[in-house]
Amino acid sequence: GWAVSMGVLGWRWMQREGCKGMAGDRRYGEKLGRVLAALLAGFYCMQLYYKVIRDTGDLNMLGVEVPRALVWMAMPCHMYTLLAIATLISPRPYCNYLASLCVTASWNTFLGSAFADFDDQTHWSEGYTFIAHHATLNVLPLYFATSYPLHEFTPGWLAFSTCWITLLNMAVEMPLSYHSGYNINYHLHPPSKGAGDRIFGGDVYYKPKVILILVFLSTSSHLIVTFLTRPVVRFLERSAQKTKQN
Repeated sequence: GWAVSMGVLGWRWMQREGCKGMAGDRRYGEKLGRVLAALLAGFYCMQLYYKVIRDTGDLNMLGVEVPRALVWMAMPCHMYTLLAIATLISPRPYCNYLASLCVTASWNTFLGSAFADFDDQTHWSEGYTFIAHHATLNVLPLYFATSYPLHEFTPGWLAFSTCWITLLNMAVEMPLSYHSGYNINYHLHPPSKGAGDRIFGGDVYYKPKVILILVFLSTSSHLIVTFLTRPVVRFLERSAQKTKQN
């Protein structure tokens, strides 16, 4: 409930802010975007194949028996892949909102690459696909920041984006984790005591505290990606202006 309230508050806040920074069409690289969408779709299908061939038994999902390993397709990186594909094929202005959300949530792919887990892979090519897939996902935020008019990182956008990330976690990934027994969103089994306890204190791994970390990650991702791509955006804009003048 509080996540939905945050989303409504964020949307109204964004309307009052005037959707800063989102005026205009796509900037550059539309043909490259189509290639990236096809590439991501290929990676997603390969990941789907790897899950289907695993001998992990079946799971009853709404009365239908499906391979249990398919629930891994709800992991953050796979959901981010679907979000990126939707961004690349959507018309404006929806693609601008989705691209902004991809940049804000890009910490998902960065952390997935930094803490890669190859222990449960069974096919000989699965590791190579994982590396290529995540390398592409890590480059995508830079492409989005240079090719789409992003929403400025305002308090309204932070509330709005946090709402969607939290809803995905709580309404999709968490129920699937409990139902399947797989740690899809990394919240099913609390990590060992360490830095988190020193920061927050206490013996209970309280998930709302983790959301504060996720808000920090979203803020950092958006600001860092837009900062790194700002010189490229300015160069491309100057080049486009010169082309129009000529």
